Amino acid sequence: MSGELLLAIDVGATVVRAGVYDMDGQCLAVRSRAVEVHHPEPGQTEVSATAYYDAAAMAGRRAVRAAEVPPESVAAIAVASQMGGVVGLDEAGRPVTRFDPYFDERCQPIREQLMREHEATIRELTGCLPYLGVKIKWWQDHQPDEAAKVHKWVTIGGYLVARLAGMRAESTIIDRTNLGLSGLADNAAGTWSHVLLDLYGISENVLPRIVRPSEVVGRLSGLVAGDFALPPNVPIVAGLGDYPATFLGAGLTRPGCVCDLSANICHFAATADHFAADARHRALSTLASPSEALWYAMAYVNAGGATFRWLIEDVSTHPGETELPARIRELEQKAAALPPGCEGLLFLPHLNGRHCPWDPAMRGSWLGLRDRHTQTHLLRSILEAVGFEYAYFLQVVREMFQQVEFDEIHGIGGSARSHVWSQIKADLLGIPYVMPTRDDHALLGAAAVAAAGINAVSGIRDAIDRWSKPGTRLTPDRERHREYAELFTLYVRALSELRPLMTDLRAAAGRIAQPPQS
Repeated sequence: MSGELLLAIDVGATVVRAGVYDMDGQCLAVRSRAVEVHHPEPGQTEVSATAYYDAAAMAGRRAVRAAEVPPESVAAIAVASQMGGVVGLDEAGRPVTRFDPYFDERCQPIREQLMREHEATIRELTGCLPYLGVKIKWWQDHQPDEAAKVHKWVTIGGYLVARLAGMRAESTIIDRTNLGLSGLADNAAGTWSHVLLDLYGISENVLPRIVRPSEVVGRLSGLVAGDFALPPNVPIVAGLGDYPATFLGAGLTRPGCVCDLSANICHFAATADHFAADARHRALSTLASPSEALWYAMAYVNAGGATFRWLIEDVSTHPGETELPARIRELEQKAAALPPGCEGLLFLPHLNGRHCPWDPAMRGSWLGLRDRHTQTHLLRSILEAVGFEYAYFLQVVREMFQQVEFDEIHGIGGSARSHVWSQIKADLLGIPYVMPTRDDHALLGAAAVAAAGINAVSGIRDAIDRWSKPGTRLTPDRERHREYAELFTLYVRALSELRPLMTDLRAAAGRIAQPPQS
């Protein structure tokens, strides 16, 4: 069995997973390991980069053991890792800063200032909100002594690849799919941008080499092979960001697909055949796909599973209720009988501000609430609100890519298995919804990239097209789509007309919360 299997590693914010795959895309085993995350102050998050390596090693060796395969059968390793975070390495490739995940808020004032002064330039070149660049600038401005020790700034995936291959900092890499969120690159060209580097005051010398996701960038070092219980010299493929890996694993391999990643936070993505930046609406970020000549336009709404939990646990707790998923399923089934619009109820899902486009003053709200509305109405209004946000994103995408026909939604995540919610999204967007058949999309995408890197398949797209199996296909109800079109107009109008009020309310709350001056 020598050289017939692939080891894929998925590095999330709090959990690292490893999966063993054969050359037909079959998953033989998956194992995971949690990572300790620290919050020194509200809004601050930091993780030890070595903790991710330790978790990857443990999950990797346990996955190989669980697959009951000889270690020498692993032919390649690839990493899919969380995007938007950065860690500084010294010349030997050792971490000299903490890892800043994308949701650490210390650099937010820098981002806001850069976007106020240079948003048009940043969006035109990157197609995204900036992450890596603002984090590097924060270190340079606020921790100059630590920043001076940094030889290269890398993503957490870049660090793991360097550790696996025994690279010194000078040889470290960043793959194409991570360039957009760097805020430092000409995303379409796939190069570092001197225009953007000058804006941030960052030297190209401290940035890693840009590579294709499927490029073999090294071999498993003998110094770390034992940590994974693998023989040395296994090819290490560059890998990719976790979102592109997930979209790839879900079967988004051609222009015209829409993706619904439904979890605590709901993500929307659409595939196109060329790069374009959402300069007008500033709602979508454009990421490179690992497959050549394919791009993902992505946005998210900070609602979904987390909002369900808020509704049931914090707003309307039922005494003695302990099984939240069962309660949500029960409410969903009741909600299926309600008409579109929940009998005159609209929900704005931005409990913590609107993120796409960025509008921190926006807040959540129910409109049209009456005494006859029940918890079931409230739940359905949340389901519909995410669909309305998706409809807005799809409207923007169609404006950005006018020659592409978007004709199918691919569901990802646990909530995408909800027949009720998936049908609402199909009805609201007016295109068929394909429900998921597996839950290892990021690992599968990394495995396809690994296979392409060692030429075990004819290409990334061909591998996924052969490996992925579509699930139940839900057809939109045309009458409900027409009804939702009218409601969508009201939803967009509500966002626009309530925005000034929300801004004033936020300001007033801030003033009232201030302690009196002595």
